[in-house]
Formats: sequence, C-alpha cells, structure tokens
Amino acid sequence: MKLYTTTIRIYRHGEFENSFKMDVEIPIEKDNDDDVVEAIMDELREYIESDFEGDEDWENGDIDWVLYTWE
Repeated sequence: MKLYTTTIRIYRHGEFENSFKMDVEIPIEKDNDDDVVEAIMDELREYIESDFEGDEDWENGDIDWVLYTWE
C-alpha cells in the first residue's frame, strides 16, 4: 500500500465552501499515472458520501467535490 496526503475541495451550489486534507492508502500496483487518481477517488468517495449523508443539498446534487492535490 502507498500513502497519499490529499486535499479535497467542496463546492455547494457551485461556490467554494471548504477544503480539507485526508490521508488515503492505495494498492501499490495502482500507483502509476493512469490509475492513481482513479484509485484515490475510489478511496475518498465512500468517506465523502457518508460525511454528507442526509444533507439535502447532497441529495439534490448541489454539492460537488474535487480531488485538488495528492502527494
């Protein structure tokens, strides 16, 4: 497994709301230019979805999130 420190940006109704850092681990075999972003997004998706569970804006599709940095 390889550890990445990521920065995630949250947008509500198209406006920047917040950013936060989160560490994620991905399988070492996915640590190449083609797979790393997809693997990180997959690891983050479940956490972010659970964080906004029950939020009306999330349910209506008015919250977006972006993987901003990873290192």
